[in-house]
Amino acid sequence: MSAAAALLLIALAVPAGPERLAILPAVVEGPAGEASARAVFDAVAEGVGIRLGLDVIGYDELFLQGATSRATEAARCGSDQACVARILQDVGADLGLRAIVNFALEPPLVTVAVVAADGRRTRSPTLAEAGPRAPWDQVFVEATRATLDELGFVPAGRLEVTTEPAGAPVMVDGAPPDASGGWRLRPGRHVVRGEGPGGKAEVEAVVLAHRTTRVALPLPTARVADSGGVLASPWFWAGVGVVVLGAATAAVVAADPFARDPAPGCFCVTTQGGPCTPCP
Repeated sequence: MSAAAALLLIALAVPAGPERLAILPAVVEGPAGEASARAVFDAVAEGVGIRLGLDVIGYDELFLQGATSRATEAARCGSDQACVARILQDVGADLGLRAIVNFALEPPLVTVAVVAADGRRTRSPTLAEAGPRAPWDQVFVEATRATLDELGFVPAGRLEVTTEPAGAPVMVDGAPPDASGGWRLRPGRHVVRGEGPGGKAEVEAVVLAHRTTRVALPLPTARVADSGGVLASPWFWAGVGVVVLGAATAAVVAADPFARDPAPGCFCVTTQGGPCTPCP
């Protein structure tokens, strides 16, 4: 195989961006408890947290697209993975996480299963019992974390940077921000560098798993270019009795500018060898 062909295969194998995950909640009612689809969604989303290569489709986005009925349809799919895959394709998801809590059983049974939109089973379902020492929502959190860890979705944290002055370009570990304006990073220390009108600056940020870290990066203010400063001001020279007579030759008269008669003495400064204007 040629090097070009090998590179093409690698490019095709690497996803263009994070995979989109749709959480499909379902609740089986019964005497052992109760929960809403939104509560199940939130518990699973907490378990997903922040991960490299994975974006969770928001609850509002899903349900505004009619995901309430689709979630019901997904529950009716049972073990038919092709049925679930069609629902995932409808909502533009790469992966689906089916989250079912069954209150018809005592204790309630929690099920977490991940299905790919291409119809293949990504992982066998995780079954766990809820109870007084393990509330159903916490069981969802732990089961979701274990499932995604096993699938290789690395826990990450999010970093957001503000600058003073605002709007300055910033890089973290040499990388620009993502489309949302921040960085999704592995837990640990990261170097934040920015450049403002007056120069560059950097700070170190510590990112924690499943947390959003916010740091401020103060940048040097703009340096005022020295165009001669106070010595270039005509008011300064007038105050000490100096008059500039020309660009090449300058005659400086030390006298009181308010006196009626010229001062008794003077001195002359020349540049570039020019002649000195006689004193009055």
